[in-house]
Amino acid sequence: MVREVILVIAFGIPSFAQQTCPVTAGTPSAAFKPPAPYSSAAPGPGFWYGTRQLWTYIAPDPLHVGGPDKLSAKLAYWRVGFQWTAEYDPDLKVIAKRFDARAALIESLPAHGIKFNGDDTPGGMAMGTGIAIPEPGCWQIVATYKGIHTLSYFVRVIP
Repeated sequence: MVREVILVIAFGIPSFAQQTCPVTAGTPSAAFKPPAPYSSAAPGPGFWYGTRQLWTYIAPDPLHVGGPDKLSAKLAYWRVGFQWTAEYDPDLKVIAKRFDARAALIESLPAHGIKFNGDDTPGGMAMGTGIAIPEPGCWQIVATYKGIHTLSYFVRVIP
């Protein structure tokens, strides 16, 4: 009797490979618009995603990344009031969790305050980090600032 119950439970649970990737998508009504004085225009064909406390730019699906040994990507995050000169080593932690298969958690490099193209405006300053994703697939990216503000989204990664 116990053996039959275990078999039913084992076959009743879908495997990770059978799941689809719930890619985070931006629509005009749902996309985040950074508050003034930040530009609300996205820097490319993707979209802004998040809240005033923590937001990022998400590129169009799929996320194309590359590197000699691993899939690597640079990630930038903004928050209202961030000054890269005052917070050169921001308390930003980013992890990647594989959604469609079992895999170890991946941690990003330590974050740094960055400035884009010499731009000293609030929108030109961000918290930047890099992450090396070991294989293509569906990944959940989770960023946490000061252990308080969390931003989570899904991307499909291909080489």
